[in-house]
Amino acid sequence: MSSKDLKQLEQRLVYLNALENSNKKSITELGKTMSIFPLVPRLAKMLTLAHQENCFPYVIAIVAALSVGEVFVKEFQLDITRPGETDDESEDDDDVSNQRYRLDDMDEMELQHITNEKVLKKEKRKLTRRKFYKAQTVHEALDPLNDMAKILNVVGAYARETNKEKFCTENFVHYKAMQEIHQLLGWFRITLPTVPLCRIWCLTLTWTSRRLAS
Repeated sequence: MSSKDLKQLEQRLVYLNALENSNKKSITELGKTMSIFPLVPRLAKMLTLAHQENCFPYVIAIVAALSVGEVFVKEFQLDITRPGETDDESEDDDDVSNQRYRLDDMDEMELQHITNEKVLKKEKRKLTRRKFYKAQTVHEALDPLNDMAKILNVVGAYARETNKEKFCTENFVHYKAMQEIHQLLGWFRITLPTVPLCRIWCLTLTWTSRRLAS
């Protein structure tokens, strides 16, 4: 790691109030508490300050999700879109013009009766698109503009499911990511009770008071 990279990391820790903004760059009380968590600094600070706002369980779930990377399957990863193709589009090609199907009237069982391969591929894409958009509506039920609400929604739903792999497939979320999230949640539940939360509470109050006074 270059000296420039180290300088940037140092400045980031200063910005997070984990280091003092002085030539000495001493670690702050907030920084000491952040160091308890084996996470990147911004996520460690989220956990530290969550206790102050009485939202620890929610932030733990969010931090676990942010730690594993991408949770939701993206539309482009499904190969379900073609230029100019819409769900109510009719084909002009002679090979398929005599086989027209409405997506709303079709399910996976009915797809088995389609003999034209081109039509079948198109209708499978349309059916997957419909399921994908329906899943997005469910994910956004708490707040369509809040990505953290989407994460909380799907993490909570996953925990209640018995067939978790099927849940991930039907809801277009990454199964491996969800497994890692809940492994992290299990680790948090075991580890966090040993963290001195009274210390976190006191130092966050001190930190907030300083911010308000500045």
